Amino acid sequence: MKFNNFLTAFLGIALVSPSFAQVKENVDSQIISKTKTENRIEKGLIAGPMVSYIDNYSSRMWLLVPKGTENIRLHLEDFNEEKSFDINYTVGKVDEYKDNKWYKSIHSAHFGDEIPVVIDLQNLSKDSEYNIEVYLDGDMVFEEFALYTSRSHSDDIYFLFGSQLNIDQKDSHSEDILKKMVKTDNNFMIWGGNNVYIENGKYENFASVCNSYKELRKRPTVNEFMQSTPHIAIWDENDYGLHNSNSSMALKDSALMAFNLFWPNTPQKVYNYTYRDYGVYKKYDYEDIDIFMLDDRMFRAADGEDDALYGNRQLDRLFLEMWGSNATFKFLVSSIPFMDPTASDAMMKYSEEYKSFMNRLADGKFEGVVFISANENVNDIIKSDRASGYPLYELTTGPLIDGDKGNYSRVKVDGADGSRILTFEIFNKNGKVIKTQKIHESELMF
Repeated sequence: MKFNNFLTAFLGIALVSPSFAQVKENVDSQIISKTKTENRIEKGLIAGPMVSYIDNYSSRMWLLVPKGTENIRLHLEDFNEEKSFDINYTVGKVDEYKDNKWYKSIHSAHFGDEIPVVIDLQNLSKDSEYNIEVYLDGDMVFEEFALYTSRSHSDDIYFLFGSQLNIDQKDSHSEDILKKMVKTDNNFMIWGGNNVYIENGKYENFASVCNSYKELRKRPTVNEFMQSTPHIAIWDENDYGLHNSNSSMALKDSALMAFNLFWPNTPQKVYNYTYRDYGVYKKYDYEDIDIFMLDDRMFRAADGEDDALYGNRQLDRLFLEMWGSNATFKFLVSSIPFMDPTASDAMMKYSEEYKSFMNRLADGKFEGVVFISANENVNDIIKSDRASGYPLYELTTGPLIDGDKGNYSRVKVDGADGSRILTFEIFNKNGKVIKTQKIHESELMF
């Protein structure tokens, strides 16, 4: 039996639980199917575990644990080397934060009824198989959690994309689309913003922002989906701030702290900067693709200021890292469309920055560039011809939950080296493909 592995630099490690993931024996796709929860032990774990950012020899795990939890122990067994070891995490005490300028906020978050925890898994061995048991204060709360570090072979790539998880609290079926997504073969999930909706009355301080995340993650269907596959995310107006939030938003530092507590996808060993430089911008690589995730809120100009959306620092970083990329496909991800003229909010409406961006893209002769974006109400695959160079494609997808509608998308990359094929797919709320587009890598070359 072969396992598809979440590997290489975004990724070098796959962390899934056989308690809810059975492996499909398919040599071509080798995709992990999801989800069974009968091995979940209800002794205190509120939500999670969830896997986020991963590199070659380490991983990060997110959990939501109850007030009063003092110690978390992860017991890892290496089946290949017949070795085992523990990773112990002590839930923070208030005194540890007295020198932190966010002391009051950290105190309220860590000593509420539910505590978000991010645990670094370090010193793992490449090309190894682990089983993980999760203990809270000595009690096992999750068992048979399997982890596979990177293999020497490469597989086909499947990843999901979605945004705008605006759940109707009165409708128990509003998030049923997530059940369809669990059953859609994938290696990981990219969240395109508005991943949690923070109501105006709850956007008062750091603790209230965290509570909105907690309420969402505790929903059984959401938690099941978060367990089922690794996740990385950017944000948009409703998880960054309020409607039309921009660089002047007063609580953006609190929003970022909450984001990092619930989306632990920061590659800390690689990036050493503050949010004032690059916001939530990140770059990940997975086999022969690179993923560049842009922050369209932290540096967005306030009304009447310069025509800026992503800002010079972020775009300089993007193009610097694109220069160093040898990926077959380079995915630029944003919470708003790049090229959709019908969208109420799109990069092309920031005319000066958009013009400069497109000129730098053309001058750099970057091959394999494609766009992925969230949209208010449009599901489309846009093709834009250029005067010189290959055409640009954009996959833009509407909300995951939108009344009685809903959409998500999947990106597939398969085929032999040198002849890779990119496939865009858009799904409706019932998990049916409603639009598709295949692009050969040769079509995105100069």
